[in-house]
Amino acid sequence: MTERLKFVRDALIVFERESKHYWRWKLHFLFDAVYPLLDAILFLLIWGTILLGGFTGFGGMTKENYIGYILSGMVIWAFIGITLRGDFVYGFVEEKHRRTIQYLFASPINRMSIPYGRTILPILRASYRALVLVVLGLIFGFVFQGNILLIILVILVTFFVFSGFGSIISGLAAWREDLADLSWLFSYVIEISAGIYFPLQILPEGIRNFLMMLPQAQAVQAMRMVTLQNATFIDILPYLIPLVILGVATIIIAKFTYKFIEKKAFLVGI
Repeated sequence: MTERLKFVRDALIVFERESKHYWRWKLHFLFDAVYPLLDAILFLLIWGTILLGGFTGFGGMTKENYIGYILSGMVIWAFIGITLRGDFVYGFVEEKHRRTIQYLFASPINRMSIPYGRTILPILRASYRALVLVVLGLIFGFVFQGNILLIILVILVTFFVFSGFGSIISGLAAWREDLADLSWLFSYVIEISAGIYFPLQILPEGIRNFLMMLPQAQAVQAMRMVTLQNATFIDILPYLIPLVILGVATIIIAKFTYKFIEKKAFLVGI
């Protein structure tokens, strides 16, 4: 069996275990719809009031497109957030608490399949939440006009990048558990600095220019260009290339992180 097929098989095994846990409490399905609805309605009402007062033009936000402006940011965040919180980051920590992490490292399972296998179910849940947001946008009268394949491409590239960050944190958290808790702070900083709920253009020039260079802001900008301006692949390519390069770099660092943690687990324990 090739390494790639082994990775897929192992990830599916982990996914099967996690999905059984999820369906034990059916209210999860309800909560996955309620949370994005509450967030979206709150911010739509707030920004609707602001824009009626003349606060328009910042970052391309107008009275006509502010619904799509906010929802497109929330959709991309749904897929970033799952790589920096919960199952993705805490996989090795939970194995450590169960005192099974040494056995896990001794097993033939592909190390990278552990966080990715645990995140298949969250990806499906994030897709469901994104669908809820799109339906909400349609109810409010906004039509996403971009190419659906480009929207999916932006989401996949964004997930790829931040899954690298999440994998690094996941590995280091097996060594120092408090690093997993810091991932919540990291994800909060990412969320605020991405310009999801407000245009970064309202900030002072120095801060704005710095934030616009960060990967989260690049991803949100690419998503908005597709959904609001019907941008083409060529139009968003300058945003996607740096994201792909960064994603490759973080995945490579994550692999070295796992090797370091595995070696430490066998030599002195963790």
